[in-house]
Order: sequence, then C-alpha cells, then structure tokens
Amino acid sequence: MKRIKFTKTNIEKLPHPENGKREDKYFASNCSHLCIVVQPQPSLKKSYYAHWGKIIIQPDGTQKRTGRYKYISRFGERTVEEVIAEVKAKIKKWEKERTQSSRKPCVGTLALAFITHGSKGFRVKVKGAKMKYKKFLFPVAGRFMLAQSDYASGFGVLG
Repeated sequence: MKRIKFTKTNIEKLPHPENGKREDKYFASNCSHLCIVVQPQPSLKKSYYAHWGKIIIQPDGTQKRTGRYKYISRFGERTVEEVIAEVKAKIKKWEKERTQSSRKPCVGTLALAFITHGSKGFRVKVKGAKMKYKKFLFPVAGRFMLAQSDYASGFGVLG
C-alpha cells in the first residue's frame, strides 16, 4: 500500500503507470479515508476516492473483509483541503449506506413493483419480454399483499 501526504505538489509529482498496466492507488497519510487513483498513460487522469472497509460475518463465523470506494472528484476540480474536509464530514454516512447489490427484494418491494407495473397489465420481471396479466388481480393486490385491509373485507371481494 503506497502512502503519501496529500498536497497539490505531491499529487502532481505522481507518475502515471505505463500503458497496459492497471491504475495505481495512493492512500493519504494526512486523511485516513482518502485515496487517489492514477490512471495509466493514455488517459492521464487522477481521481479522488473515499475508501473504507466492510466486515461481513459469514455463516461459519469467519470474517470476510471487503474494501469499498466512493468517487469524489477529479484532481484539479477542487482543492485538496476541500476534498479532505468532505471526506471527514461524510465518511460516517457513506459507511452506513447499503449498496444496490446488497439490497435483497422482499415481499413488500415485490408487491409495490407489482402494483406499479402490474397496473399497466405487465408481469413484474427483471429479465425477458413483458407479459400481460389479467386485469381482475389489481384491486385485490393492494389489500392482500400489503395488508391494507383486514381479512374479512378482502375475503368478501373474492368470494
């Protein structure tokens, strides 16, 4: 892990990797959650990223550590001091955010998607072509799937 003190002159001196190699990451010694990614030769871009680690406890009790990165800005768009201040102010919020891939669908999200898209007569799917639904399901969907009414009144609608 390459650590440097983040100042404008130090960052300007960072060399770009040769063509065909991966980007280099340099971590700040004066801000614990800040790094800069230096792109290889053709692009010549340097970008600020916030970084933190996430610990996931697996079913067998072992810990798995994963690194997370959040893009902040390109080098030169903002001063180093502004970027450091933003990272220090927002890192707690960013650590609490859940990524899109970790949000698992539940019955409530499926029911809401069904009511939203199903009201147009289409099946709720992630992949594939749209399929038409029969219209009689829509008035009952909100009552039963989202528990918007009691069982007795909903039962009267069906039977």
